[in-house]
Amino acid sequence: MSAAADLVLSPDATGVLFLDLPEEQYHADPCPTPSLSNSVAKVLLEHGASVDVQSSEGSTPLQQAAASGHTEMVKLLLDRGADIDARCVDHESTAAQYLVRDAPDVTRLLVARGAWYDIFIAVGLRDMELVDRCLREDPEALDHRTWHGKYRVTHDNQRASDREQIGDHRGDIYRWVFDHHVTALEVASRLGYADIAEQMLARASPTQRLLAACGRGDRAGAMEVAATHPDVVAQLTDEQMSLIAHRAHANDTAAVKLMLDLGFDPLARGVERWEPLRWAVFHGNVAMTEALLRHSPPLNVPDPTYQGTPLGQCLYGALHGWNRDSGDFATTAKLLLNAGEVPDPTDLPTGRDDVDDVLRDALTGSAS
Repeated sequence: MSAAADLVLSPDATGVLFLDLPEEQYHADPCPTPSLSNSVAKVLLEHGASVDVQSSEGSTPLQQAAASGHTEMVKLLLDRGADIDARCVDHESTAAQYLVRDAPDVTRLLVARGAWYDIFIAVGLRDMELVDRCLREDPEALDHRTWHGKYRVTHDNQRASDREQIGDHRGDIYRWVFDHHVTALEVASRLGYADIAEQMLARASPTQRLLAACGRGDRAGAMEVAATHPDVVAQLTDEQMSLIAHRAHANDTAAVKLMLDLGFDPLARGVERWEPLRWAVFHGNVAMTEALLRHSPPLNVPDPTYQGTPLGQCLYGALHGWNRDSGDFATTAKLLLNAGEVPDPTDLPTGRDDVDDVLRDALTGSAS
């Protein structure tokens, strides 16, 4: 087995050991039980197979063994020196991060064996001792937000980043594991871990408590913080203020309305550098659009990413958006037109009769 050092060990969910040979076809040797997979893995390792070599998809044997729930193979690979904190190529995240929700027992095993951990892993495992350790060791633990700051990838979608380039970044897999734009406090609340949430709230600043309440649409909680700390909203950073745009991106009407009432900036930018109004109309969300239009946002202004106007984003959402089958795009378009958006005759036909009727009425001067 002279090419053994180039082999990638990778058990699938049924105990099949795959050998990913670079520049050759994908092969599989059927092993009906995980114990047989372990036996084959031991033979390959004894013949020089690399314990950390990455597959064509950028994962290591340890990552795939963990993802398949093969705890015995995880232990075997760790005993043979596998990099417990190896990062995948796409999300630049570790096996412990990937599996904290789908396979918490595997993540617990990895952490017990010395894997890197953070506040999200601690919350996902509902481990109060680990949460307390994270709060002591990481002063920013309650400020971290998925898909923000350190929780973004460093690669450019063209070439993978190496360890030095990744630095202290922590990858972006949590936006799929937990959700986009959420803090550990919000994760604990969503998972129903009241004990963990209370543990963190006891250490949280007024700003952190306010943002957590706003993120989950807790009007009473947010208003209580604002009443006892009147300047809390005015002191928010641009990054913190962008929460209103992120909740609009999530189509969360209650949270957006709450933040408008608290005095959040209705022009704060979020994903795609869009203001909340652009996300509201993209979703065909009438209630959110009405609430945001009361704050006189600029209309007929191209966005900085795609150069589309709010009406253009409404039309795009009607055809291609995530809520194209449930959003009320005709009413949303009419709201924009009544507010001052200028229709473009070349948009007709859009592909949706209900929206076309609204645009034709506006073009003939009968929108009302």
